[in-house]
Amino acid sequence: MLKLFAEHLSLSDRYLSHIKCNRKNIGSNVARTIEERMGLPHGWMDREHDQPPENATAPADENEKLFMEMALALYRSQRAEAQQLLLTLLRQRLEPAANASPAPLDAVLGTQSKRRGRKPVQQQLTELTIPVVTGT
Repeated sequence: MLKLFAEHLSLSDRYLSHIKCNRKNIGSNVARTIEERMGLPHGWMDREHDQPPENATAPADENEKLFMEMALALYRSQRAEAQQLLLTLLRQRLEPAANASPAPLDAVLGTQSKRRGRKPVQQQLTELTIPVVTGT
């Protein structure tokens, strides 16, 4: 397999093996060659790819992490309903009209209807068991 990959990159399989075993480093010229042959953008090999993007922020605590995981799970399970629900709720909480109080959460959640035999989003949310993580 390494030999085929080396051929695709126009590199020797021995050189690629040395790179794989950390005996050799990938130089700038080889990195540009690999990017070109693999159809990657210029400079792609110069960046870390297992790290979150620089503009992403890590959750502040376990509760925030849990919230993000739950919101993502809801969004993925019922994409259209969840997207509308979350966007409506966020808009109402973050952009309340002047001199008007935001709609209660029950009013927002109560507007969701059953679709395709699923439980309404409101019922799913009330059935969730949310462990609260306290600071240690």
